[in-house]
Amino acid sequence: TYVWGRSSPLEIPATLMGIAERSSHVPTALRDARGGAINRARFAVPWLAPGLGAGLVALAGLAFGRRRLVRAAVVVGLALPWLVSLKGAIDVQRSFPRFLGSAMPVLALGLGLAWATLASGRAFWQLGAPDQGWRAWSGWSRIAPLRPALALGLLLALLLGGIPSALSPLATWRVPIGASLASLQRSVEIARGERPGDPRYNSCADALHSDIRAGLDPAGRLYGGIYAD
Repeated sequence: TYVWGRSSPLEIPATLMGIAERSSHVPTALRDARGGAINRARFAVPWLAPGLGAGLVALAGLAFGRRRLVRAAVVVGLALPWLVSLKGAIDVQRSFPRFLGSAMPVLALGLGLAWATLASGRAFWQLGAPDQGWRAWSGWSRIAPLRPALALGLLLALLLGGIPSALSPLATWRVPIGASLASLQRSVEIARGERPGDPRYNSCADALHSDIRAGLDPAGRLYGGIYAD
């Protein structure tokens, strides 16, 4: 029953155990129903190997340096609710993208820490003495302050497709997600009085009335609004 920002943090463990217990009772047939198996294979399974790999690298980075126990405890403690939510999105909510997306910040955290660990290397782990010998006169130490910027530039090139990789928007494993504006359009039409009320959309239509009262178009203007071709 924990509600973020309202409930006591002391309720988090019991809530997590309750969610895990309920998830364990979900039959496989229900988890796979209404496209659940297909969604899991398309949207969840491809992230399994990168997610686990990033998690291991991130934990390795947190295992060294000063205050390593505190850092590891904070990261694991922050990640646990999201991991449980992600499991629930897969098992209970049949891996629909909108539910996976709300649970995915933990993946971004793991990937970011893993990338920082790999990019910063020894400086991140705070191991060893300063560069000596050939490293000192070869110029390697001189570019050390630039390594974060270089790592960020490389990451952006991978993410934006400048360098072909599995992270590119054009990677072969990526699957387009279908979307429809029909429900939103129906809510707007009910709010405008162009359609009779419908219990499934009335709450959305009531909220859109505030836009109408303010003189705004509830269909929006971004990219021409929701009726744009």
